[in-house]
Amino acid sequence: GVSGYGWRDPGFDVLIDEVASAVQAGDLDRAIDMELAVWVPLSSADETTGARVRQIARENAHVLGMDDDLLEPVSSAVERLGDVRAATLVIVGDRDIAEIHAIAELVTQSIPGTRKHVIADADALVNVRRADRFNRVVLDFLAFRGT
Repeated sequence: GVSGYGWRDPGFDVLIDEVASAVQAGDLDRAIDMELAVWVPLSSADETTGARVRQIARENAHVLGMDDDLLEPVSSAVERLGDVRAATLVIVGDRDIAEIHAIAELVTQSIPGTRKHVIADADALVNVRRADRFNRVVLDFLAFRGT
């Protein structure tokens, strides 16, 4: 995501509210299940990866219960994307949600010279789902070899 980006999908607000309700009810498993269903749908096709993703989600579940009022406000980056002068690589999985694809396109169009790669058969966890391809794209970018 990018701070200052206005989510257009009303489903995002519904997800936030439902996750918050589950957390308030003390049902972190339900909150985790809802988050995973949207961002990284687990299937029985790859049980090893699915188990690792669920473990990571459980290890980080405490962030779901954090009070947002205690967080320092983050300044909006959306209007400053055009100021970025560093080499920029955007990687997105083809199975990620449409809003993430819109953000990836916004970043690509706003930062001069940005390179964007869409990796097949990957969702929000591109580096987990397709680690070899992700690593190759990043290493090629860092070596300025291109892919």
